[in-house]
Amino acid sequence: MQVLQLAIVIIPISILVEIFNRFGIIDKISLKTEKITKLLSLPKEAAITCFAGIFLGILSGSGIILATIKEKGLEKHEVETIFILVGICHSIIEENIIFIGSGANVLIIALVRFFAGVLSAYVWQLIFIKKHSLLLVKK
Repeated sequence: MQVLQLAIVIIPISILVEIFNRFGIIDKISLKTEKITKLLSLPKEAAITCFAGIFLGILSGSGIILATIKEKGLEKHEVETIFILVGICHSIIEENIIFIGSGANVLIIALVRFFAGVLSAYVWQLIFIKKHSLLLVKK
């Protein structure tokens, strides 16, 4: 039953992503977010996966993330970076709607979550790069 529920979410999103890809929308999104993906040492194709997770959530975004990993052949550390970012600031619209009822400042919450996600992913990249460079020096 869970597989069916997952398929109901992932299949339409995958079709939508393919349509976006055919009409060049993904390329436009990738160009607009190129500074952030470069900061996180991610290929520009990773932008759509980040958007999916941030705006659609982990479950819906995971279909796009998994499809991109398979299609673009992202490396392990790139996938880890994406999941760190998305893990912190997933479902940014959906979850912030819940906070509106409590009177919280949704803009502040969204910005803090987004920048915390980017900062955490950036720090992860720094750790990975340092660890990787140390391994190269030891060889």
